[in-house]
Amino acid sequence: MVKIKNYILNGRGLGVKVLALFSLFLSLLYLITFNFFYNNVMIDAGGLLERLAPIEIENGTIVAPYNQIIKEKASYFDNKVSYPVVLDTTADEIDLKGLPDGVYISRRYTYLHFANNTQIYAHPEKMTIEKNDYAGWLKNESFSIKSFFGAAILVFCFAFSFVFCLLLAYLSYLVSFIVQKNYVFSQRMRLSTLLYIFVSVLQMFLSFATISVSLPAFVAVICLLQGVFMAKSGDGSSGASSENV
Repeated sequence: MVKIKNYILNGRGLGVKVLALFSLFLSLLYLITFNFFYNNVMIDAGGLLERLAPIEIENGTIVAPYNQIIKEKASYFDNKVSYPVVLDTTADEIDLKGLPDGVYISRRYTYLHFANNTQIYAHPEKMTIEKNDYAGWLKNESFSIKSFFGAAILVFCFAFSFVFCLLLAYLSYLVSFIVQKNYVFSQRMRLSTLLYIFVSVLQMFLSFATISVSLPAFVAVICLLQGVFMAKSGDGSSGASSENV
């Protein structure tokens, strides 16, 4: 705790290096999740799409195949999870009463029917799905797609986290006004960065217990912790340091 306090009050920079390491950690978690989803769901979904194609949509209505019922089965995780996928172009709408969980596609709508909860999506105005080897393409391009996703999510995590910490640092001016303490901007950034990381990790553990935290509550907890730190640590201006990254 003493080292953390000393870093906030007397450290150098805005906490960018710490934030970059945390962003790398987050991006690795997202990449691991994406890799698992890609290998166990997306490739199989590509095979399913190949079996349903070709599909042509005009004016929000499937015009090909016309007046047909095509029944397939979506299987994922080595066939441990499966459900029916039905393409029914004999009607604009489908009555799902009594039907098992699955995906149902009528001429105008796609129904995701799971656990007595149905989500309905209208088709796009115009779309053509050709009959191609989508599963094979996904397998061949696996490394490129995963590499692009990893790089993109790393950039996004860092950019989002940095901007969010900037906003938290500016909010800390209100907090410091309430507790009557004086801090320079670099100290506010380092404090906000560490608290952002702490509360983010805490939120991850809570999510495992299916406890969700809203954005206002997330920000409120950080501001509260800012106030507690400032109140207990006193003024920070005497420990002001360079604002180099």
